[in-house]
Amino acid sequence: MNQKGERIHSDRQKELSIFLQQLQQSEEKETGERVTVHSTTKTDGGKILEIVMGENPLFAPVVSVEAPETGYEKNELESIS
Repeated sequence: MNQKGERIHSDRQKELSIFLQQLQQSEEKETGERVTVHSTTKTDGGKILEIVMGENPLFAPVVSVEAPETGYEKNELESIS
C-alpha cells in the first residue's frame, strides 16, 4: 500500500464488485429476471448504486443505495444491504 491508500481503494472496490456480482447472480437465479447494476454520480460527487431487477428499467423495481466511501476509513459491505 502506498501513502495515498491506493491498495485500500482497489481492495475495497474488488470486494464491492464481488459482492454485487454475487447479488446479481443470486437474484437472477431466484427470480429468472435480468439484474443490472449501474453507478450514478450525484451532484455533490457522491455515488449511488442502482440495482435494476428486470429487462425494462422503466417498469422494473430499482433499489438505490449510496455507494460506500473510498477513503482511508473502512466501510463494511453491510452498509449497502
